[in-house]
Amino acid sequence: MSAPRAAGSNDLEDPGTCIACYASVGGSTGGQKSVSADDLISSLPAAKGDVDKITWNLTGGEPETLDPADAATPQSGQVVRNLCDSLLTVDAKFNVKPNLASYDQRSPTKAVLTIRPGTRFWDGSGVTAEDVAFSLRRAANPSKIVSCLFASVGSVKATAADQVTVTFRQPDEMFRGALANMVVVTKAFAGKAGTRLGTPSGGLMCSGPFRLDSWTSGDSITMSRKDAYWNRDDGRSPSRSSSRSSRTPPPWPSHWTPVRSTAPTNCPPPRFRLCGTPRGAGCSSVRPPSR
Repeated sequence: MSAPRAAGSNDLEDPGTCIACYASVGGSTGGQKSVSADDLISSLPAAKGDVDKITWNLTGGEPETLDPADAATPQSGQVVRNLCDSLLTVDAKFNVKPNLASYDQRSPTKAVLTIRPGTRFWDGSGVTAEDVAFSLRRAANPSKIVSCLFASVGSVKATAADQVTVTFRQPDEMFRGALANMVVVTKAFAGKAGTRLGTPSGGLMCSGPFRLDSWTSGDSITMSRKDAYWNRDDGRSPSRSSSRSSRTPPPWPSHWTPVRSTAPTNCPPPRFRLCGTPRGAGCSSVRPPSR
């Protein structure tokens, strides 16, 4: 197993410190040290200041969709989670906590979501109960991948300006945790976009720390930081950057699995390169050699 030289070269060389890669299915580690649970981390250290550029990889290639209700692959999920906020969130110890809303289980078959004050979408409009109810009902549509999470839900209704009531056909202990993966889009924007929501032509309107600027299919996705991001106290406030992703051919075997390593290792080239620059500045990507 070997790693790429800089773009434009067909030779391979050790790239230095990077993520480790190992053959997880019927393969050999090539003499590398085996990976244990101690090598995995739950989070990175807090940022110490603004940065001019961030680069990372989406190993699965270009996302199939950025529609939150269908963003079930690693590549689509990584992008959507930077763009959109979930109703609830999970901390490093897997405790479910309020995010866009708080959750109150009033009875075994009734729960009420209360929207936090000051929550706003990228366009500055406030998150409303109608937006939340619409987003949940849309996600519950059987055509959506996440609809299985609503198997016990009987109804979702906006019952106050800042409250949404969910009733259940039967008690569902799993639903509260599922809301940590349920994001909210604006009802007006989604209605206008229709089936194009989350596509290069339809776009997206969410409330997360980065906003979607453009998506050129087969080339790049560009995101920029939301300076007026509503949630300044949860550690998600963006650094001074935007993100861009560039499509490249799948260049390595699917059985290689990325894990954390602090030592120089041999790594395959990325399938999808993302980099970040200040708003308004250009962004370029380094492509691995074509195969």
